[in-house]
Amino acid sequence: MQVKAVLFSVFRDKLPRENRGRTTLELPEGSSIQDALVALDIQIFAIVSVNGKIEQDFTTILQNGDEIQVFRPIGGGIISVRTLPLFFCDLIKYFISKELPNHD
Repeated sequence: MQVKAVLFSVFRDKLPRENRGRTTLELPEGSSIQDALVALDIQIFAIVSVNGKIEQDFTTILQNGDEIQVFRPIGGGIISVRTLPLFFCDLIKYFISKELPNHD
């Protein structure tokens, strides 16, 4: 099955620069979030969303066509627009570029 992956912050270094943090994984049917992280060689704590929803259970089984987003956790403290970590800016740009659902 194919799962799209979007990597933010230091995780982008896991992919060639020209991929700009994006890739498509070929995984066996029944693969979990943890299997995807292993395929991406991500061995440190990460925050993962599946199709835009944060998922805490990395044993969750992925489906063909799912998209995972992988983030580094944010540290504490006050955040201002001038001091946003680079990955947070990437996150904002990613979600702004997505088409908003129509709730008519």
